[in-house]
Amino acid sequence: MEFNAEICGALLALGLIHGHTVPLKLALPVYKLLLGSELTPLDVAGIDEEYYQRKILYLQQCSEEELESLQLSFTETEQASTGLQDVDLLPGGSDINVTLSNRDEYIRLLCMYKIFSDREQLIRRFVSGFHRLIPVEILQAAFTDDAVQLRSAMVGDLLISLPAWKEFTKYENCSDGSPQIAWFWQSLEKFSNDEREALLEFCTGTRSLPVGGFRQLALDKMPFTIHLLSSSDCLPSSRTCFNTLLLPSYDSFESFYQKLKYVLSVSVNELGFGFV
Repeated sequence: MEFNAEICGALLALGLIHGHTVPLKLALPVYKLLLGSELTPLDVAGIDEEYYQRKILYLQQCSEEELESLQLSFTETEQASTGLQDVDLLPGGSDINVTLSNRDEYIRLLCMYKIFSDREQLIRRFVSGFHRLIPVEILQAAFTDDAVQLRSAMVGDLLISLPAWKEFTKYENCSDGSPQIAWFWQSLEKFSNDEREALLEFCTGTRSLPVGGFRQLALDKMPFTIHLLSSSDCLPSSRTCFNTLLLPSYDSFESFYQKLKYVLSVSVNELGFGFV
């Protein structure tokens, strides 16, 4: 089936309309396009900081003599299957020399190429599909040209807050003073954000939190819950429809940590121990 970027954009808009987050992590410049904001060279830094520092900043600060010595044309070099090749940034770009008078346009085209590569038409169709359901004027009024705020509303919080996770967790058959609960939070402190997302997915069925995070889950009367089992001879499991982790009563942190890491590693490979 051929990928339809406009339908994908419309589906993302539907998610925003109905207050649902969609775990589709797009680059920040895409959210700026949804808001109708102008892209700038700084947007490249969020995609490739090294490229921005090494090339874009250098070009912006070049003297006229330095620029002439580089003998640049309106092309960019990219890796192809046959090796390095020059790609025109505009028709006939290889025949247009970069000078002080056209440097800004050259930098702009370099940045657009870095951001879009050969995907510009695809991304533009995605944005068009989104705007069929939510016009750009409505987005601008709601998010005041804040692409970060729009991204948060659409995909949820990208970094999981451990303090918020603790604050809005409900305990069953245990308390926050139980050794196993202390070990749980100790484990999460050692986890990377990716590992925390994997645990969240194991327990809730999704790697993304709704707008409002764990607090919103509690307000929706579906808080993240830890239910301590009386048994210790099984692996951690979950009830994703209730956002609940079923935690065995292990007798040491080492045993707890190893078994939790194990079920997450297996779950990532689509052989999880959770159940609905």
